[in-house]
Amino acid sequence: MSLTITQEIPLRRFGIYNALFQSAVNYNSIVFRVVVGILNPTLLKACALITFIEFTLNCILEIPAGIIADRYGRARVAIVGISFVIAGLLSILLAITFRNHIILCTTLIILDGILLGIGKPLLSGSAEAFYQSIIERSDGGIKAVRS
Repeated sequence: MSLTITQEIPLRRFGIYNALFQSAVNYNSIVFRVVVGILNPTLLKACALITFIEFTLNCILEIPAGIIADRYGRARVAIVGISFVIAGLLSILLAITFRNHIILCTTLIILDGILLGIGKPLLSGSAEAFYQSIIERSDGGIKAVRS
């Protein structure tokens, strides 16, 4: 089965949206935490701690997230992952808003790292596997990735 022109356009859009979303997530992981640290220097330690927590959770959950995606469906798991990431983005936005309240801001930064640490592995495996399955359904994948 080969992909038609109308099927190729959504496939390209999905790839573009996926790249943009992953860029936004990585931007959040780096820049927003630095901004919080600059706005309130006492929070720099919390930013360093949460980066560690996020990447540790990301490493631990990457393989189980793939198993969950295979069991419950890639699209469902990707939606859950996006939900966690969006909640993390909102959490860091609130942390910037309430930067003068140290305890609340620190809690929101920690929540951001936990949400991203859970959401990113759920999203990474399921979205790429979904994308790959669409490409494999075409004739060898050549027509699906052609510009």
